[in-house]
Amino acid sequence: MLIFKNKSTIFISISLLGIIILSIHLYWYFIFSPQIRKRSELIAKELSEARLNKIAANTGASDNLIEDISIAIEKVVVTEQNHFIVGMKLIFENETIETGNINDSNYFVRLPLYSLKKTFLGKAEMYYDIDYFKPFKKNIIAYLIITFCVLILILITLLFYFDILNYKRNVTKAYMGKQSDKKDIVLKMTHQLKNPIYIIRLSNNLLNELLLDSTIKKDKFEIIKKIDEQIDRFFDIIHSFSDFVRTEITTDKSGAINVCEPIQSALSFFNDEFDANSIEVNTEFENDLPKIHVNFKKIQHVTENLITNSIHALNKKSTTQKFFEKKISIHLFRHRFKKLLIYKFEDNGIGMNKTEQKRCKELFFSTTGSGIGLSIVKAFSDEYNITFLIDSKKCKGTTLTFMIPYK
Repeated sequence: MLIFKNKSTIFISISLLGIIILSIHLYWYFIFSPQIRKRSELIAKELSEARLNKIAANTGASDNLIEDISIAIEKVVVTEQNHFIVGMKLIFENETIETGNINDSNYFVRLPLYSLKKTFLGKAEMYYDIDYFKPFKKNIIAYLIITFCVLILILITLLFYFDILNYKRNVTKAYMGKQSDKKDIVLKMTHQLKNPIYIIRLSNNLLNELLLDSTIKKDKFEIIKKIDEQIDRFFDIIHSFSDFVRTEITTDKSGAINVCEPIQSALSFFNDEFDANSIEVNTEFENDLPKIHVNFKKIQHVTENLITNSIHALNKKSTTQKFFEKKISIHLFRHRFKKLLIYKFEDNGIGMNKTEQKRCKELFFSTTGSGIGLSIVKAFSDEYNITFLIDSKKCKGTTLTFMIPYK
């Protein structure tokens, strides 16, 4: 239970409820009830004065003015439909007439009576029903109780909301702390990995110098060259991974590139693996493609990840289906209607089920391997505002589509 976890929350809740209850009572006794009474008096006075003055005006020449006014009041003002005014006392110079229920405890208002010529005729005192306000008060109390309950529900909802929000902040803070620790560990690991690679590079340079002084054939130097290339690739991977962990990847805005070049460069690294695994690679690049503002090495690294994943998927499928042609297809073309460059990467490997498709972009999620590949691809797509789509079917293959915006 998240709500009311500490004493301060309970104290604040009780205090707020007490303030609300006290406010309702004070408002009723000192503001609302007097306003109702005052307003009722004014309305009754205005209506009564208007009616009585009209009666007085119409009977101004009558010898039985008092009697006419009394009868008119009894018929018009004090009726069975009028549940508010239940009695009236007419006070003239020589006579007093009382009608209905008159009691000093229910005296309401005194009205002066004038003729059409503004001659003072007398006074009319009105008396109201003491029980008149009771049902009205009951309704008001019912409304106040409902309002009070609604306020309590709103208060509880707000307390829940702020308590859950606070809990979420604490969880997020703890999670970010753990993620920070993981990042520190990974960064230290990448730093430690660089040390042996530096030694390998130095040894390879020394080996290259020794071979230059020997009688070994020149074609053997290609091996040394490939070692150098792979060391460079390793350093690129380490740097890319470090950038990914730090989440401080920055866009290279120094110039636009032809996206075909980093893709072709990535494919050239895998020529031997394609031959060794009997994989057919088809590329189809549309002519005069627009240049795009992305980092050359990053899109090359993304393509390498895709190729590595595809080789693994094709080889995994070959263990269950021995006689099928392993294929990788890469297509580059413009979108027909929008300023988008479409980069489509396909293979007919083992594919992914729905669960794997949902989780494949998560960091460290993998059926095998490091689980970094597609998460780096997603980070690259997010960095350059690229739409990244995955369409895959188990045992059928996978299609990855990148929609890259250009100006």
